[in-house]
Amino acid sequence: WPNEKASKSEYDYIIIGAGTAGSTLAGRLSEDASITVLLIEAGPVDKHMFVETPLASPFLQGTERDWQIEIEPQRGACLGMPCV
Repeated sequence: WPNEKASKSEYDYIIIGAGTAGSTLAGRLSEDASITVLLIEAGPVDKHMFVETPLASPFLQGTERDWQIEIEPQRGACLGMPCV
């Protein structure tokens, strides 16, 4: 990596985030050989136990693994857990 195949100026789909959903979506889309897909992930591979365990993700909030991204409050959002 990088290789010549990855160096295109246009793609049919660009997927940001190689987590569970992004990887699955990219895999399904790339089953069609006529479609080009670019999957982008930021940062290095992280094998920390909490990163590998989805239920442990709340323990990563406020750490160096948390990007501290803030969003605009939206009515009807954050119904599953408190918005801070």
